[in-house]
Amino acid sequence: MELCHTDIFLHSAAAKQLVELIQNRRQKWAEPQAEWLSVNDFEDYEQELHQLVMLLECELLQEELSRYDVTAE
Repeated sequence: MELCHTDIFLHSAAAKQLVELIQNRRQKWAEPQAEWLSVNDFEDYEQELHQLVMLLECELLQEELSRYDVTAE
């Protein structure tokens, strides 16, 4: 899966972290010692991925909700 037009979304801190996590994981698997990756590595990756996806969701919802803010006298 290739991310396209990431510059549109990268103003989000969570999006930047998510892209970095995915890129680092892919690089790790490309290394010759990748077969030594353990279940703990997967578990850590899964947890970090989940946290970043939730953080990105929160950022996007916050952005959307801010559009509903009304300034009234």
